[in-house]
Amino acid sequence: MTDGLGLEDAYGVTLERIKAQGGQKSRLGMTALMWISHSERPLEPDELCQALAVEIGETTYNPDDIPSIRTVLSCCQGLVVVDKEGSTVRPIHLTLQEYLTSCAHLPESPHSTIAETCLAYLNSQQISVFSDFCFLRARNTPFFEYSASYWGAHMKKEFSDRGKRLALKLLGHSGGGILIPPPEHVFCRYRSRVSYRARATSAFTGLHYAAMFGLVEVARVLITMDGIGVNDMDETGATPLMWAARNGHDGMAQLLSRRGDIDPEREDN
Repeated sequence: MTDGLGLEDAYGVTLERIKAQGGQKSRLGMTALMWISHSERPLEPDELCQALAVEIGETTYNPDDIPSIRTVLSCCQGLVVVDKEGSTVRPIHLTLQEYLTSCAHLPESPHSTIAETCLAYLNSQQISVFSDFCFLRARNTPFFEYSASYWGAHMKKEFSDRGKRLALKLLGHSGGGILIPPPEHVFCRYRSRVSYRARATSAFTGLHYAAMFGLVEVARVLITMDGIGVNDMDETGATPLMWAARNGHDGMAQLLSRRGDIDPEREDN
């Protein structure tokens, strides 16, 4: 059937209807569609709703601004549903996912917007005051795990200067220790027999994180900061250079290798 064009026309009309709602409803609907179509994994309703309450540029977020999933679905005008089987929010049809990934209606630079939102959340007063992210997981912070695990992947796809500033604020602490955990969906592939517990650790530094995701412009600043060592080893014994090499980030490996104090002969566990 010639539904390809018919569906695209229907999607376009519905998106125009979402924008015609105006004000907060329009913003909520379009931003939700951006998240659903560009997230690294399907989002649970609570994760999406908390993400939509984050304002980039603010140092805090107001829990009263978190919309209900019913409100979000209403603002999306039927294009989004909650998958009861997987308890995640998804487009109503796979063709909509394809349509939205190349859609001119959505905000420009969706991945950099998502990265900045994640970083704004991680830098917010509600999150940064805690030193134990296991405690954060037990609190009403459903967006924490996604933002901590995937902001680097989004930034790698679309880099922005504002994202860089937010990343340096998060990663550039003296001594290198960071609140956020190593992204377990990446880290667990390499931990082997190492006893790794999901807790914040100074062993995994901001430079490790930048190297893992190939964020060269972030690393370029980090390596000039006091207290951040280019040969520091994480709990698996891996250095930032090892993470860059493991993940095929040539530019990052070159940046680190050009330093005279790098030790390429170190062995991990």
